[in-house]
Amino acid sequence: MSLVIGSGVLQSYSTTALSTACVDGSTTFTTKEPFAVYLICLLSFVGWWVFLLFLGVGLSAVPIDLINEFRGRPKKISKDEFSRRRTKLLQHVQALRKTHKQLEAVKETVEKDTGFKGWKNRRTFNRDLNKFEIQCMIAEKEFLALERVTKMSKLEPCLYWLKLLFGLIFIILSVVWIIHTFLWVLMVPGKDPIYPFLNNMLEGIREGHVDFLSTSVFALIAAYLLWAAIKGNIKFGFRFFC
Repeated sequence: MSLVIGSGVLQSYSTTALSTACVDGSTTFTTKEPFAVYLICLLSFVGWWVFLLFLGVGLSAVPIDLINEFRGRPKKISKDEFSRRRTKLLQHVQALRKTHKQLEAVKETVEKDTGFKGWKNRRTFNRDLNKFEIQCMIAEKEFLALERVTKMSKLEPCLYWLKLLFGLIFIILSVVWIIHTFLWVLMVPGKDPIYPFLNNMLEGIREGHVDFLSTSVFALIAAYLLWAAIKGNIKFGFRFFC
């Protein structure tokens, strides 16, 4: 079978029967690749780079956030410290209320603008609105933290120790994924990998007559990879687009 690439998006194939039991002959047919094929290829190429970006952020963000939640767990504080934080939160909320009124006034004006200037003003308004929403989330988080301080007796301290434990486990898992990526892809691109690493580990578990465990481990590390990509998407979006 021979393949001839024509001009543009046309592809020609020529097939010659080699078996003596068949009649010798050749057949040529032409096919045209639809635009959807090129679009899929383009989106796949861009998607891989975006995935690498989000994954790189998420592999560090997932364990660090869990450890920070342990570090920021509710602790007993003095009445003076509680009053100081409550006053600071109140001032922050009052500032947010003023910002909300300003945004409402700007919204009425922006909706009436047209043309390029209107598009630019709406884009600026949306960016300011996103920043306002993030500040509201921060205020809500601080309010919940103060509320937990007032209910120390009803909190479960083991939950935060579990977050610390999983944070340490996920650090190890992130390092394992990074090592596997370097050994499998980046060290010798286009050639055989230096060492299969995770592949060997999963195959070793499977050969130990515990196939279900190998499948479970694969599902868990793949789910962690997906979780890290989603986490990276959120972190990157909040940092650079809000």
